[in-house]
Amino acid sequence: MAAVISLDSPGQDLHSTNRVAGLLNISEFQRKSLFFLAARRVPVPGTLIWLTLGWIAQTDIATRYALLWSLSGASVFLVRSVLLRVLIPQLERDWRIDFASHVVTVCGALLGVLAAVGALVIFPQLSLERQALLSMIYVGWFAGGVGGHGTIARWFHIWAMPLMGSLVLAWLLQGTATGIAVALLLVMLSAMLLSTLREYTDQIVRSSQLQAALTERTAQLEHALAMKASFMAATSHDLRQPVTSLGLLNYALQQSSRAEDSRCIAQKMAAPIDTLRNMLSALMEISQLESNALVVRPAQFGLADFFDRLASEYREQLRGRPVQLQAAGKCFAVVADPHLIERIARNLLSNAVKFTESGIISLGWDVTGDELVIRVSDTGVGIAKEQQSNIFQDYVQLEHPLREQSTGLGLGLAIVDRITRLLNGSIQLESEPGKGTSFSVVLPLREPATLVANNVENIAANFTATPSELVLDGREIIIVDDDSLVRESIVTLLQLSGATVRSFRNGEQALLALSASRRMPDLALIDYQLSGERNGVDLLNRLRLLYPGLQAIMLTGNTDPRLVGEVERAQACLLHKPIRPERLLSIIKLTSQTYAPAPRPAPARA
Repeated sequence: MAAVISLDSPGQDLHSTNRVAGLLNISEFQRKSLFFLAARRVPVPGTLIWLTLGWIAQTDIATRYALLWSLSGASVFLVRSVLLRVLIPQLERDWRIDFASHVVTVCGALLGVLAAVGALVIFPQLSLERQALLSMIYVGWFAGGVGGHGTIARWFHIWAMPLMGSLVLAWLLQGTATGIAVALLLVMLSAMLLSTLREYTDQIVRSSQLQAALTERTAQLEHALAMKASFMAATSHDLRQPVTSLGLLNYALQQSSRAEDSRCIAQKMAAPIDTLRNMLSALMEISQLESNALVVRPAQFGLADFFDRLASEYREQLRGRPVQLQAAGKCFAVVADPHLIERIARNLLSNAVKFTESGIISLGWDVTGDELVIRVSDTGVGIAKEQQSNIFQDYVQLEHPLREQSTGLGLGLAIVDRITRLLNGSIQLESEPGKGTSFSVVLPLREPATLVANNVENIAANFTATPSELVLDGREIIIVDDDSLVRESIVTLLQLSGATVRSFRNGEQALLALSASRRMPDLALIDYQLSGERNGVDLLNRLRLLYPGLQAIMLTGNTDPRLVGEVERAQACLLHKPIRPERLLSIIKLTSQTYAPAPRPAPARA
């Protein structure tokens, strides 16, 4: 039977409820343990108290009754202490804790009854001096119990309230002014001690909870350090693989003399480059999610074209493999964050492709009420039941012959889980080893979905183009980037795509050159983190003093959420590095086509 795991993600940690319950259980266990450890050390004082009470009583009443009364109390103390000593070494077992609790409860009730017998039956028969002495012992016993029973107040009340209550009643029954005065003093003293007990209990509860929280945080820190060490080891290996491949292929490319060989080598270089890009993108996204820097940006788009595009892309990856990718769903227009939904679908599809050697991968979507449901299933290797609770953790990679070491860092499903929780959604996993795996992600929608014939697409989020459509047709583009390697790489890419390019290493150089030109560029491609005091947005604002309406794309590797808002206010398009060449060309073509003004004004000079 397939194992099913449902992970509800209401915007908080999946295991927070369990952790809170764990804190309370640990606190209760610690409090009981503290009491048991103290209770087993009191047989001698407790026995002496009862023997002293018997000695006081035997002078005014029959010795055998006094002896029976005092030995009964001393026996209860001894029995309780012996049982606790036997049980305490293995209190980690639940039944021992329960049994020890029953022992303390029963013995406390017996001691309360015996104390009440002493106050109501024996006390009236004693001389005034011995009544005072018995009262002193009772009060001292009551006060001493506050310290010993502060961890579990209810066990103190079981015997202490009958003890003090019966003593107060015994003094009141004297019917004298002295008896009434002593009774009132005993009531006031009891109230003070009970208030102290309440405060002491609260302090112990808070202390034990803080200790439990500290223990948990320490365990989490140790786990995080272990995961970091594991991650560094895995990353060191996994990043070296594509870098090694690129080094070898680059050398071969330099040594090749035939154009056909060069093309073949360049095609082979695409795979390790994609691997590096995907690894860096995963690290950037997990960093954004951990720092709460990923911002939800809803937009209207059509599901059918959106998912069909993804399916087409992954069908290309599966070409030559005995795996079919099926995509099916209705044509809904929804308002949601297309980038985050794409990350969820991509990571689930990548996981399916990675672990499906043959058979079928299915991508489906639907809208039920105000929720979007995304389903990705495969006929791959499946996930063992004992591993299913771990697959959404960071850097977890399931060991299987189909998994290549260079295909990722074990962050794909962790990112799916975190984005789903960010969107207040939930994930359901069904898997059976050898038969396949199915993921269902349910995400709430910002607005009701609309069933349409032609989807309303968010162009900036979903624009794609074929290689033949990525020709830039002589567009004039300026590039400002202080990293020479990145700058020259972009220049080469854009020139090969037919653009006219001017590049600058800093803003001052760009301003000086453009102030002497009367032709407004089609687009400015600017790195946000420029050397010097000014950033890319500052430079763009200064460029627009020369050319109002200048369109711009801002490139950055910074994940600070404040940067996103800053670039949006500057009315520029923000792209995070690393970025795919075809994606960059698509956005450049789209931006310059859609937003570039028709007339090219002369530079505005003050």
